[in-house]
Amino acid sequence: MVRRVVGGQSKPHALIEGAAVKVFKQDGFSLTEIWATEGAAPDLKDERDLTPGFDRVRMDLAPGATRFRIVEFPPTDSPGVMHKTPTVDYLVVLEGEIDLIFHDGSAAHLKPGDCVVQLGGLHAWHNRSGRPTRMAAVAVGGVGGENTLG
Repeated sequence: MVRRVVGGQSKPHALIEGAAVKVFKQDGFSLTEIWATEGAAPDLKDERDLTPGFDRVRMDLAPGATRFRIVEFPPTDSPGVMHKTPTVDYLVVLEGEIDLIFHDGSAAHLKPGDCVVQLGGLHAWHNRSGRPTRMAAVAVGGVGGENTLG
């Protein structure tokens, strides 16, 4: 369970405090949607939680739209799908280790505390560590890229 606390302008206390409500799971992979915004400039007075209405994981965000996620990768013998998205992705490894595989086959081995900025390039993830890896990720919709995954 991922606990989230959301503060806003309308109340002097937390707007939301508790478990994130939208979790997508498949074959040991898990993606928890923490918060989302739409539009080029988020309206800070719009305190609605958009995540309960999500029916699938979206990677094709409109320019300026954001997603804050916790992503968990199970250990595996083979790399995930090589893909790219029209987003700038900011990631921090929280637990475990994972390899970020680039288009040319080179890899960056990541450990807790390591940070990644992915600018829409072709890449895949490979968790060879033998235990789950957990990352925090923020995706921001951009222009000039393409989506090859969901």
